[in-house]
Amino acid sequence: MIRGAVGTSAVYERARTFADLHFYQKWHTVWPHLARLPREGVRLLDAGCGDGHWSAEIALRRPGWVIIGVDRSEVEVEKAEKRRDDLGLSNLSFERADFADVAPVRPFDVVLSVCATHYEPTLADTEQLFRRMRAWLAPTGRLLLLVPRCVGEAPFVNRLVRPRWHDLFSRDALVRLCDTSDLTAELIAPRIGRIGTIAKQLDWTSGGAVAILARGMAIVDTHVPPRSGRSLMWLLLARRRCRPLGTPALKP
Repeated sequence: MIRGAVGTSAVYERARTFADLHFYQKWHTVWPHLARLPREGVRLLDAGCGDGHWSAEIALRRPGWVIIGVDRSEVEVEKAEKRRDDLGLSNLSFERADFADVAPVRPFDVVLSVCATHYEPTLADTEQLFRRMRAWLAPTGRLLLLVPRCVGEAPFVNRLVRPRWHDLFSRDALVRLCDTSDLTAELIAPRIGRIGTIAKQLDWTSGGAVAILARGMAIVDTHVPPRSGRSLMWLLLARRRCRPLGTPALKP
């Protein structure tokens, strides 16, 4: 692909991506933490990459990183590979695999999973899932997850349509999962508050002027920190502990 074509494709990709309200909300939540990392030499695994939106946008912004996307859907991986080829991204590759079958040749500096872990069949044993993700990390690697909050803590408006919600993660559950997986939780923060949740519900059910209103609300929500007791998502940033898995922690 010639350089001009790559540039045109990249502009189109970003315009199309950020027209997606739901992607915008997630991106605004997660990208600031990735943006603080070195611009060169980072190995990142996008676990549950779907059609490659996240992987491609990160690869566009960080050509000095090596990014690998993994998803169990053959159809989604084919879409992701087409996106990569259209954009001419040589630092990006994809693999079709269940989380249980991922066995990287080299560990990753970052394992990223955006609203994907709750779809994994291994959630029958969440401790196993967290231990597996921990095993993918380099000794000082970071785990960055965006996960749905327990439905009872999500600020949905009852009169608006909402999708089936995955009633899985509370703050206490994330703390416990990190502790039992030899991960140190550096940040567990509520993300997407009531305004942003209403924006999503409006976008799921309406179009036209209402959809424009929803996008405006989503932008406002990104600048209004949600209350700790009510949000749609949890953002988890954890670091791998520098000791063998299962070794008792040293007492202070």
